Amino acid sequence: MKTPLAIEIAAEALHDFELAHHHIQEGRPPLEDGRYKSWAAMPESARRSNRWLAQKALSSDTFEEFYGWTTLAERQMGHEVPEAGSDTERTRGARAQYFLLQHLLRIDEAAIAPSVREGQA
Repeated sequence: MKTPLAIEIAAEALHDFELAHHHIQEGRPPLEDGRYKSWAAMPESARRSNRWLAQKALSSDTFEEFYGWTTLAERQMGHEVPEAGSDTERTRGARAQYFLLQHLLRIDEAAIAPSVREGQA
């Protein structure tokens, strides 16, 4: 079981990853004009959503399981979503999320810098 600190770090990294994606797609820094918020400025409900993604990525044995969970509500409402094995922008993004979170959450807890553990980073 990962500590809440490790989950929090992974969730914040996912947010930063999403900001970088928007910067690349839109050609401008997403925080500049207020369209997106920094991690610290996000409401707790939004941060919680990223923590859930981090926890699900850690508990999922496969990308297909993770993707199935992240698209469950849409499929239950009758929306069509690409299959996990499809090569679409959506599945590539979800795959990137999954593997980024898997990588970060596999880091040994002891490797977290003391300054980060103490909230100084």
